[in-house]
Amino acid sequence: MNCVLRELEIVELIASEKPKTQDENHAAFARATNLYRQGNLNQAITKFEKLAQRWNNDGPTQFYVVLCQRRLSEGNHGDWDPTIVIDQK
Repeated sequence: MNCVLRELEIVELIASEKPKTQDENHAAFARATNLYRQGNLNQAITKFEKLAQRWNNDGPTQFYVVLCQRRLSEGNHGDWDPTIVIDQK
């Protein structure tokens, strides 16, 4: 079976009226994901872990904590590729 990989951008719809803490959490998440994309995994995981303490039921935050841990344990970040391959639902 041939498998075709395609890049897919995922977006989140956010309500216009929301608590201030939700705005702060979304901004913190955006900063952490930018650090991840840049390959600054130590800084990214620190931000994701702090965010997880405030927003402990957020699946995407937990996903990035685990992803950063895995990427850090793999080492060899010289040719950084921020692509995330998800092979299951």
